[in-house]
Amino acid sequence: KVGYMLRLGSNLFQMRTVRDDDILISRLRLLIVMARAYLQDTSLGNYSLRSIIRNAGQVNYFLSDWHAYLDRLENNRKSPVNIDTDHIFYQRIKLLSVMVKSIAQGNPLGIRRKAALKSNVQYISEILPYLQPLHRTALSVVK
Repeated sequence: KVGYMLRLGSNLFQMRTVRDDDILISRLRLLIVMARAYLQDTSLGNYSLRSIIRNAGQVNYFLSDWHAYLDRLENNRKSPVNIDTDHIFYQRIKLLSVMVKSIAQGNPLGIRRKAALKSNVQYISEILPYLQPLHRTALSVVK
């Protein structure tokens, strides 16, 4: 169609300001991607290793006020599924950030620790879709 443009991104009525929750979830997703890359024996470059260390530190910083964060998650839940986002989920996120930071600093993981990392990534990945921010990327045609 002439005169039309495909617009990528959120609709204007769905937009809001970026909050700490959005940043935390984005950084957590990045840590999960990096952990999966490590588990698949993908080599990580210096830039990726520095990024892992920086993001793990930021995840720990955001989780310092866990109770307020849990309240915000409860209010922003996208699914009616009852997910218990309690101290266990919090501890799993902390463990993930510590483990990937250790990997980035060059500390090797044994078989049992790799299994624990895999289990942890799987657990967080199962819950994470229900904690996504309210806005989603949408396709719309704009005149």
